[in-house]
Amino acid sequence: MIWRVALQGPAGRQVLVAAHDGHAVEAALAPVYGAALHVVVSPWGPDAYRAVDDVITAAETEQVLAGVERGITRAGLVVVHMEVRFVSESLESLARGVPEGLMTVDAALAPARR
Repeated sequence: MIWRVALQGPAGRQVLVAAHDGHAVEAALAPVYGAALHVVVSPWGPDAYRAVDDVITAAETEQVLAGVERGITRAGLVVVHMEVRFVSESLESLARGVPEGLMTVDAALAPARR
């Protein structure tokens, strides 16, 4: 399981879970949450989330990290937004290993374009 969030909506309490292995999560949580359980299978596996963590750790180490937000989209996918002071070459190289759509990065400073 990557993320679990309980929501209160018109249909009552709903539990949205983003997971790598939907069948295992449903088997474990359906007895607890019943019909309120909604499982979304992430297109990104554990290695992709580890790659995000590696980028965040590198930004901390380089002392350029300004903030990190993890959130869940309307489609139920867990995504990460990171703000940095600038993107170094090593940070850019690491970020290339993160699948498209999983992480966004905003930099306060960007190189001048000629």
